[in-house]
Amino acid sequence: MNNPDDMKVLKEIYSEYGIVMEEEKPEEEVSLSVDDIKKILGDIQSDQDAIAYIYKYIKGRSRNTELQTVLDRANINEKTISGVNAPKAIFDILAHNDDLENFINYVKSTEHLNYTSLKKEGNLVDKLAATGISKKSIEELIGLGGFEGGRGVGKGEVALALLVDDLKMRDSSGDLDWNGNYVEVKGSGGRMGGRDNKVSESSKLIKRYRQANPPIESKRLHEIIPALLQQGTPKEELRKESEELINRLYPKGKGSSYITAGNLDNPKELRVAFQKAYFNNYINTEGVDHLMLINTSTAKLGKYINLPVSEVEAYIENHPTITSPITLEDSTPQISI
Repeated sequence: MNNPDDMKVLKEIYSEYGIVMEEEKPEEEVSLSVDDIKKILGDIQSDQDAIAYIYKYIKGRSRNTELQTVLDRANINEKTISGVNAPKAIFDILAHNDDLENFINYVKSTEHLNYTSLKKEGNLVDKLAATGISKKSIEELIGLGGFEGGRGVGKGEVALALLVDDLKMRDSSGDLDWNGNYVEVKGSGGRMGGRDNKVSESSKLIKRYRQANPPIESKRLHEIIPALLQQGTPKEELRKESEELINRLYPKGKGSSYITAGNLDNPKELRVAFQKAYFNNYINTEGVDHLMLINTSTAKLGKYINLPVSEVEAYIENHPTITSPITLEDSTPQISI
């Protein structure tokens, strides 16, 4: 109890429950002992919530060294999530839910989860429950997220790095490292790129759209192109303008290979074409090796797909609603799973 960090946390606990220290001194001069703690425990003898809170903290603190070993392996530190002390947040979740002992037992066991054991789809809450940790703790760990240095630390990343033996947080921009491979994790509402990316008005296709007579009501790109064809736009001109647009939106998305004279009148095929270019642009720009999409909303919490990037196009073909439609107002729509 002579550890300054421990005493600071205990002071925060006392403050939360209205307990006043006998003397308030500048933090650098405070030197507390176990006897100091004993003296004020009587003030909360009828407050079971406060007693339970302090008991869980002190009991769990003895396992902090073992927890820190795992945090080091997972490359989780105080800088992992901007504005959040990730190691402390993890400790608090496990301690508050009486899961520190379960966590240590999992760490000491020989039965560890690894990335390949997650397979291509499943529910992350159920998968991580194999560690022996309560689903409440797992759900709260999945919920940890924030931003660091301009990059998102998405929900699910910290939980995966902590509990899956061969995953860790990447040092550089990006999500998780699996034996040198970049695993990109996206939660509900995530995007393959930034938000608020409107389609440029300077492209030939959009200029033609603005001049359409009668006006085309839809703002969805996969519906605008067939509408322009129906109004009599020459097919080859429309193909070239559509190709120019998709390449402008997604320079590394291989868009030219998805726009053909044969699909200009097919909204479903065009939607898939734009989504493939959208995903591939991000994958190729960032150097992603594997893509993991997780439902982090309350409705289907934990549902995920987990694919090598070579299988992403096939998945999009079979699941064309993987994102909201790409529109004039939003060329980097939210992911939905």
